[in-house]
Amino acid sequence: MSGKNILFLIIGFVLGAIVMMSVFLIINGKNQKNIVSDESESTSEVTKEVENETNKPEEDVMDERKPLKDIYDKTLIGVALNPETIKQPYAKYVIENFNSVTCENEMKPDYIISHSKSKEGVKEDPTYVAFKYDACKETVKFCVENNIKMRYHTLIWHHQTPEWFFYEDYDESKELVDAETMKGRMKNYIYGVIEYFDTEYPDLIYAIDVVNEALNGGGDYGIKRTGNYWNTTMGYEYIYYAFKYTREALDASTNMKDVKLLYNDYEMIWKVDKVGGALEAIFKEHGADVHDYIDTIGFQGHIDTNIDMDEYLKAMKGFCDLGYEVQITELDICIPDIKVGEQPTEGQLLRQGEVYKELMEGICKLNKIGCNISSVTVWGIDDAHSWKMDMEGHNGYALLWNSDMTEKPALRGMALCDELEVQD
Repeated sequence: MSGKNILFLIIGFVLGAIVMMSVFLIINGKNQKNIVSDESESTSEVTKEVENETNKPEEDVMDERKPLKDIYDKTLIGVALNPETIKQPYAKYVIENFNSVTCENEMKPDYIISHSKSKEGVKEDPTYVAFKYDACKETVKFCVENNIKMRYHTLIWHHQTPEWFFYEDYDESKELVDAETMKGRMKNYIYGVIEYFDTEYPDLIYAIDVVNEALNGGGDYGIKRTGNYWNTTMGYEYIYYAFKYTREALDASTNMKDVKLLYNDYEMIWKVDKVGGALEAIFKEHGADVHDYIDTIGFQGHIDTNIDMDEYLKAMKGFCDLGYEVQITELDICIPDIKVGEQPTEGQLLRQGEVYKELMEGICKLNKIGCNISSVTVWGIDDAHSWKMDMEGHNGYALLWNSDMTEKPALRGMALCDELEVQD
């Protein structure tokens, strides 16, 4: 083969290779384009799906109500119970929503102090006090079994303390005892309660209403005088001694050293200066710092939907500024202008829900700026068990659930729901 033919053969081979390569690149390019196009379409579909999901109505997600106790990390949410409401159908709502319980009545002095047993022992010791815990035992057991903390309500109160407790030999036909004897009875009573719960139910009680409703009268420092046998026998100093003995009993305990001690009262929105000043002065008379004895101020919280919430929150902050933490101990929010037997309107119920929500939002804001609102307790589980039900001048629509345990806007407000209206 001549050199010329060899040259033509090489040229033809090269040209063929070039043509084949061009065809390959064209075909591959089309395939790549199709792959990219498919991926783009696929990505577009996913993005569209995500966007569609994002833009969908939340289908009640905004309206979903969390259990009350799961909403507030700095504030225990409590309820007042009686022997009926620790049972079903109420118990399941308590367990789901609350991490604090208060006995509505069953820890008050006239339920706890035994007349017959005290009368037997007083013959040898005029300060002897005996106890009976039958009334509160089932509620205590319920709380222990369900890991729910308790507030003790209440040690010293002029109401629901038996009158015989202040008389010689525990006999109302005799004379009132003198101040020293009454101090001894108070001390034995307080020490006895603390010892019982420290021994039998360690770590159950986290707060004690030591003195209840003392500063509502015209006596020294505004002491309640009418019907107040504590003041009659001991004078206004009974407030000091009540906290002194309770603090000493806690210090001597094994499991209750960190329990918070409260002064508890109503209409506290107007009493920051009065109560704060009176407590400080009473303890100062004994050379004591009030903050060594009183940790917390209790706002009972029996209010209505006309409450000036700004002033109410301002009062809580006022006590925090004085160095106390605050607990709302007996919250219910009435709907005013409803006669007994009338039903509230939808608008009134929604307004009630708004007020519950305003209160809880305000508490969250106070805690964020350094206040300590450590507990909020509603005074009953449902409207049928409101202490105000059928009371003249009041109505029983102040609580979170209806009498049939259906939800109210009040419950949704306390749960900070965006939508307060209850869906059927």
